Amino acid sequence: MSAPLRVELVRSGGFANLRVRRALDVRELPPAEAEQLRRLVDRVDLDSLNADAQGPAIADRFQYDLTVASAEETRQATFGEAPSLEVRALIEYLLDARGKRG
Repeated sequence: MSAPLRVELVRSGGFANLRVRRALDVRELPPAEAEQLRRLVDRVDLDSLNADAQGPAIADRFQYDLTVASAEETRQATFGEAPSLEVRALIEYLLDARGKRG
């Protein structure tokens, strides 16, 4: 059995100020999708996201709250518009994967 990993994303703000929540747990995914999620998470530096998010909030922009929980620890980052390709890839995967599941 693979090690537990749960990823939760909350996106708020934007022009309509809608709140979207997505959560995926690798134990509930097919093996290929679980591995893809792990790879995407491994590419994201949560510490740098928190450091970069110290600026003021900007109207009509999205804010993201990302939580990654493993057996060893739970880490959280809050940031504005996705600052890197790696972060955008993870956000898109989380938003798209949930839609495919119904």
